[in-house]
Amino acid sequence: MESDILTLIVTAITSGSLSWLVTIKFTRKQAEADAMKSVQDVYQELIEDLRASNNSLKEKIAEMEESIKSLQSDVQRNNKRLIEIQPWLCFLGGCSRRLLSPNEKTNDHA
Repeated sequence: MESDILTLIVTAITSGSLSWLVTIKFTRKQAEADAMKSVQDVYQELIEDLRASNNSLKEKIAEMEESIKSLQSDVQRNNKRLIEIQPWLCFLGGCSRRLLSPNEKTNDHA
């Protein structure tokens, strides 16, 4: 009878220990899986934010390129106008050329 009780106690102790070992391994694996899922979720959010930011930057770059083209066109037009009016520019105070239109020419200055 004592051996039966002793066997029962040993079996209870070892079965509990074995189930505890199996349970702790499972718990660790589950915790690692949960941690990896959290890390993946954070990375996915980061990727989505980067994509949105990248798209926004692409739109701004496109707007700036359009603005640059427009400004380049304005500069070219202004350069042409400056070249056209340059012969009639005179910075002398009493010069008669300053009062003439570009179509009128005088021979005051060489």
